[in-house]
Amino acid sequence: MSVFECKPSKTLSTLSECHRQSTIRQAKLRCLSGIMVALFCVFGTTAVLADQDGGPQELPKPKIKTTPPFFKEWNFDKDQLGAQPEGFTQGTNGQAGGQWVVTKEEAAPSKTQAIEQKGTCSEASCYQILLGDGTDVTYVDVSVRMKLVLGTASGKAGIVLGAKDHKNFYAAVVTPKTNTIEAYVVRDGKVTSFGEAKIKPKSEEWHYLRVQRSPMISHDLFNVFFDRHMLLSLSDSTFKEGKVGLVTWGDGAFAFDSLQALEYLTNLPLSRPPAY
Repeated sequence: MSVFECKPSKTLSTLSECHRQSTIRQAKLRCLSGIMVALFCVFGTTAVLADQDGGPQELPKPKIKTTPPFFKEWNFDKDQLGAQPEGFTQGTNGQAGGQWVVTKEEAAPSKTQAIEQKGTCSEASCYQILLGDGTDVTYVDVSVRMKLVLGTASGKAGIVLGAKDHKNFYAAVVTPKTNTIEAYVVRDGKVTSFGEAKIKPKSEEWHYLRVQRSPMISHDLFNVFFDRHMLLSLSDSTFKEGKVGLVTWGDGAFAFDSLQALEYLTNLPLSRPPAY
């Protein structure tokens, strides 16, 4: 007799009651069969793999490709004296004279070499720029040590960032004759100021200039420091990714040492993981 064959008994007095109980048993068996199939789907494949490989194994970890944040530092101590520093490209605007050369500077912060630019140009739009090769970055913290050797009142120098080329970039420059610091946007060689402040240089020979460009919700923020005091906090979004470097304007003589550039990531949503 089949497990579902119905036969009246003492407990099942009628044929209809017998059929009802049979139907219930069939439903229970179908439910149990479904549960067993589901369990096999979940654990069966793992068990087979475990048997094939000799034991249970950890699931493979996802492969995430990340690029560490950009960081560069130049102290110029291994560059050839009297030559342009390696890893940089220079450019000019207007009838500019002079070269970026490595010089001997025993008192330089990194000891014992620095780079010097002696500009000779009387035009207001005349400048000389030095851009680091392979330094394209959007948000960055750039700093440099500067020796202000006074020239004429038009002489000024500072940091470049976001540079598309030698005629399109941001700059933060110091004018030692007037004790001012100023932020520029340069488009096609034309200079526009978007912030200015007075400075009080320390009595020491070498000064500290720093620019931080970081992302905000609706705009980019520029913080400019001189001798470790923040003097300007500005916003502009003219340029995005670009090179970092140095620039001098007009007539004057300036020396630079310990140029550093660190990509700024901490406020970037969904940015690649920082390396620190």
